[in-house]
Amino acid sequence: MKMFEKGDKVIWQNQEYEVTEVSDNLPIPVLIIETGDERYCVPVVQVKKVSKRIAR
Repeated sequence: MKMFEKGDKVIWQNQEYEVTEVSDNLPIPVLIIETGDERYCVPVVQVKKVSKRIAR
């Protein structure tokens, strides 16, 4: 079961990012996050998933 998927919104270092890639073939699953021209490899333990709010 995957916790994160490409396109998910996550919070990392108090900012919201979109996941561009998930690498779960490493010992520690990491998310690839792109910000403009920067790419970050972030261990999943460092990010929080943005919960989808359900409109009522």
